This record gives sequence, C-alpha cells and structure tokens, in this order.
Amino acid sequence: MNKKMSGWRNPHLWYITIIMIVLAVLYYLPGIITFMGGEAPNWFILNMPHDLHRALFFIPVLYAAYRFRMKGVIVITVILMLIFLPRALFISPYPFSLIRSILFIVGLYFSGFFFAIALNAITKRKKIAEKLRESEQKYRSLVEFADDPIYLLDKDCRYVSVNNALLSRLGLSKNQVIGKTFDNLHSPEEAREFAEKVNQVFETGEVVKYEHYNKHLDRWTIRTLSPIKDPHMGEVIAISIIAKDITEYKKVEEALRESEEEYRSLVESTEDSVYLMDRDCRYLFINNKHLSRLSLPKNQVIGRTYNEFHSKEETEGFTKIVEEVFETGNSIQHEHRSHKDNRYLLRTLSPVKNSKGSVTAVTVVSKDITQRKQVEEKIKYLSFRDVLTGLYNRNFFEEEMKRLNTQRKYPLTIVMTDINGLKVVNDALGHNKGDELLKNLAKVLKSVSREGDIIARIGGDEFAVILPRADENAAKAFCNRFRDACKRYNRKTQLKLSIALGYAVQSGQYKDMEKVLEQADENMYTEKLSDTASREKHIIDTLRTILATRDPHSGEHAERLQNLAEALGKDIGLSEFESKRLRLLALLHDIGKIGTPDAILFKPGKLSPKEWEIMKKHAEEGYRTAKNIPQLSCIADGILCHHEKWNGKGYPKGLKGEEIPILSRIISIVDAYDVMLTGRLYKKAMTKKEAIQELKGNAGTQFDPDLIENFLKILKIVENNH
Repeated sequence: MNKKMSGWRNPHLWYITIIMIVLAVLYYLPGIITFMGGEAPNWFILNMPHDLHRALFFIPVLYAAYRFRMKGVIVITVILMLIFLPRALFISPYPFSLIRSILFIVGLYFSGFFFAIALNAITKRKKIAEKLRESEQKYRSLVEFADDPIYLLDKDCRYVSVNNALLSRLGLSKNQVIGKTFDNLHSPEEAREFAEKVNQVFETGEVVKYEHYNKHLDRWTIRTLSPIKDPHMGEVIAISIIAKDITEYKKVEEALRESEEEYRSLVESTEDSVYLMDRDCRYLFINNKHLSRLSLPKNQVIGRTYNEFHSKEETEGFTKIVEEVFETGNSIQHEHRSHKDNRYLLRTLSPVKNSKGSVTAVTVVSKDITQRKQVEEKIKYLSFRDVLTGLYNRNFFEEEMKRLNTQRKYPLTIVMTDINGLKVVNDALGHNKGDELLKNLAKVLKSVSREGDIIARIGGDEFAVILPRADENAAKAFCNRFRDACKRYNRKTQLKLSIALGYAVQSGQYKDMEKVLEQADENMYTEKLSDTASREKHIIDTLRTILATRDPHSGEHAERLQNLAEALGKDIGLSEFESKRLRLLALLHDIGKIGTPDAILFKPGKLSPKEWEIMKKHAEEGYRTAKNIPQLSCIADGILCHHEKWNGKGYPKGLKGEEIPILSRIISIVDAYDVMLTGRLYKKAMTKKEAIQELKGNAGTQFDPDLIENFLKILKIVENNH
C-alpha cells in the first residue's frame, strides 16, 4: 500500500486532489459570497459550523495515510495549513480562530500519523505471517520431496512425521507408518542398533551420525539423528532423522581401496625407486627397490630425512627441487648422478594435493638410466671425436668456435697447422705410417696445450686449436712451444714431423669466427710459402722465373722491394704473418705482366691510350692468377690494388684513402721509389734527392701521407748508417 506519490498517472493522487479542491471551495465559498455583498444559499453543506467543516478534511488525511503512509500525511498537512491559515488570519476573528486552526491541523496530523503507524504494523504482521507460511510451505515441500528419507520420532520411537522418500523405501502408505514404532517396521538387529543411537541422543542431547548397511536392499545409508528440544525445559522431546543414501560413495570407496592395493602392489614390484617426501624432505613412504638401494629396513628409513642418507651437496640440490614443487604445484623432472654408486638417475617429482588444491607431499619416481647415459656418452664421443687421433672433429670445433665467440672470452686465438709432405709419406711408406704421423702430431699438440684449449683435426692433414683468452704474445708462445716440441720429437724418431703454422687473434674485429679461421689458414700458407724447405716454394720460384723472362728488371727490383717493404712494415708494426705476406707481395705484385704483350711491355716510348688500357689490365690479371693458386690467394687483393691512389684516381677500382689495403699502399710507395732510382725504357733514372722530392710532392694524392713520412724516416736512417 505504501506507494510513491510522484507521477500524475497515479489515480489516488487525483482522487485526493479532487476531494481537497471540493472541500476548500466549500470551506471558503460562504465567506467569499458574503464578502462580495451577496447572500449565501441556505444549504446545510455551506452553512455548517467551521469545526464540522474542518472535520471533513479527515477524509483526505486518512486517505493519504492509507495510500501513501507518512509521506502522504505530511504533504496533506502542509496543504491544510495553506487552506486554514488564510481564513483564520483574514476572515475569522483573530487570534482565537488562528489558535483553533493550528490545533485542528495538529490534530489532523497526529490522527494521520497514528493511522499510518497502525497500518504499517498491520502490513508488517501480514508480511511476516505470509513469509512464515511460504517458508513453512517450502520446508514442507523440501522435506516431502527430498531424495533422502526424513522422519520424526517421539520418545517411544514412534513415527510422528515421515516424508515420501521413506514411504517409498518402506513400500507403505503414511497411515501404515504414522504411530508405529521403529521396531515394527525393521529387523530386530537393525532396531537394536538404532535404539542404542536414539538413547545416546536422548541422554546427551547431541547429534549422532552412523553408517548403516541394509542387507535386504544391499544399500548403505548414513543416518543423522538430531535432537528436538523443549524450548522452555530444554529436554529432548523428539528426534529428527535424515537417512542419506551413500551406496555409490561406498562403491567408489571400495574401488579406490582396490585401486590403492593394485597401485601399492605395482609400486612395490617396479624396478624404479618410488618414495614420498614431506616439506622437510622426510620419508613418508618408500618402496622395496629404494630400500634395497639404501640397504636398510623400512623402519629405519620412514620418518627420517633425506640428508641422513645422502651427501650435503646432493641434499642441497634435492631440497631446492622439492621446495619448488611445493611452491609451484608443478611436476619437475631432472637428471641426477648418485655420489654413492656413481649411477645416473632420472627423477620425476610430482605434487600430492588435498581437496583444497594445496600440496601436502611430493612423490619421487627415480629411474636408473645409467646404461642409457653410457650409450649417449659413447655416441656423443663418437659424434664429436676424430676416430684416428682421439681429438675433436670439425663439427665440434665449429660449434665451439660459435660458443666461445663472446666478449668475455676475448682475446681468442685460433692456431692452424698441417703436416708438410703427408701425401709423400702415404705414397712411399703406406697409409699406416701416415696415420702414425697424424697420431704423433696429435700427441705433441696435446702436450703443449693448456686445460681449456680446444684441439681438433679439421681435415686430412689439418689441425686447429682454439686458445681462449690468448693474445698475440700468448699465440706466439704457443707456436714456439709447438715448434720446440716437434724438434724434440724429431730427434727421437726417423718419421719426422714437418709442420706449417699460422694463427689469427679475435679481439672483436671479426663478425664471425669463420673469418678468424680463414685468416689463420692464410697465415699458415704464408709461412708455408716463405719456408725455403717447403714443397710449395717451387710455385713461387717458377712464377718468379717466368716473370724474369718477361721483365729483366723484375729480379733485382723484387729483392730491393722486399727489403724496403719489410723495413717499412716493421716500422709501422705489422704482424709476423703480415710481414711475410708483404715480402711475398713485393716479389709477385707484377705477376700479371706475364700476360702483357711484348710490344706494350717493352715499348720505349709513351703508350697510346689504348695501349695504356691494356697495360692497366695487369693488376686484374695478377689478381686472377693468385686467386687460382690456393697458396697465393692471401696476396690476391694486394696485387689487385697496388696501383690504387690515395686520392681515388688510381686503378682498377678507384679506391680512396684507407679503402686501399695497407700492403698495397706500402708496395705502391717502395715500387715507385725504386723505379725512379733505377729508371725504365720509357723513363730516365732520378737522383735519390729527386726521388724523395717526388714522393713528398705526391703525398696525399698518389701515396698515403703517413706512410710517406715513415718511409722517408727509414731512408734517412739507412743513409746515416751508410
């Protein structure tokens, strides 16, 4: 009934408004007519006493209180003040009329107030009663249609109330059950058990639960006997019983028990160690296999901690993993090597969780994988080792190059070496002797290497060594130790070791280690070519002889260039292998002239533009020749660029400044100087002073200005010495 007053669509607002307007008009109409000089009609409703007239306003007040409660009473009271007070102040005698009006308004307010309160109380009681009826109906419906039997027994164990589930189970109607005792409807054995529980409830006044098996129906129930007490005396006057069917639960429980027995049998008979640990790494369960490993009976293990049977190191690692399983709730698998019997184990640690999802223990299954690991180690050894020498093979070497190519391993050195004349040994003495030579070289390499150095056989007669954290000095020291060791070996045997060595240092200047290996290989061939005893030396001699037949000046000119170039290279700090390449470049930089026509090569006068273009081709021809001879590929770029100029106006590529290889820049200077001093068919010889002035004049255009400064300093030293 307590509705909102807002909204013009509410009909009760319209009814109250109409009543108020009518009553207000009737209240003021006689006075208005008299005030205007007229005579009011002689109607009772217009001429009734004011108090009686006012009493009519109880109608809207009570109506508003009935429909809108206190909100309606307050609003109507305010409107009544607006209606009564003007007449009391201006029309009726003052002040008695005002006082009477105020008292009347107050009376109207309180009458509406108490009426609204009374209505609220009546409404509340009705709602409570309605809710109680609904609740009782729901409870009764819940009990009546519940799946579990629910019934009420008095002190004599007579049925007072029963639901449909019990009637259905008994196969009887309500009339056949109500008033009967429990033992009337059940077997004596069941009745005796039930009577004991009922007496316990009446004596203690507490709830009793127990499981019961019905043989006739082959079903299990759990009965809950709850006391119903007198609210005043507190004594138990009846008992309510709920009999919940738990047959399915019992079947599941039985199945779990059987499954547990099967699992226990499986765990006990498995060849894997299985045990259960708590958070303190205390043994809660252990199978026979693990007991045999510990060589102890079960009663000496259960309840004791892991650290009592294992080393401190093993315990620390195991404890961390157990803690991680407890923290994350995830299974963890890891390999472990037992210090006790040196066996490899694959452990799987799995969490045991309770119904709330919390980890309560950790199951450990430990599988012996020793045999598998031994096979893996053997396969790994064979995949990474050279079968003949026992050194690492190329695959492993390349992986190690990538792995060690980090800033913290710099400077990193790669040393390359091979056996000179291995093919001759194989052909002359047989491959057995060749293999013996390879094995002996491997032994010598091992003897001079440090722990952590990677030694590998990367080809037929090629060996490589990675020296972590080894700079130029350490690399030289290693090579010297190796050469000395080979000399000592050669003094003891007839099958001599003849080797070539080369190395390169990675300090971060190379993008990848393949470049370092290539550089070490080039340096090795540089040494091989510079070694007068090596068989590769005949290649240089042959080319030098051919070049001498094409250019009579080339022999002496090459020797002078070698000396000048070597001096300049030493002054600017070239490495050992760069110096060797520089000497080789000084000897063969004009090798491309072998293919230049005689008419152009020996022409006494100035060359025509066409002839000059042919002449310039000798740099490219020399580059191609060197590239096609593996032993000379290390100086191919030097040959190609020895006619490039510092200002970029040289040939064949027009390189500028430091784009020109350093060896080419050196040869460009010493070659020009020697030609100026000795002269050619097309050019007269200069004096030493004129040649030096020519060099100075072309510094920064044709020649590297810094190298010119170094070269002039060398010439001055030579002149002073002479």
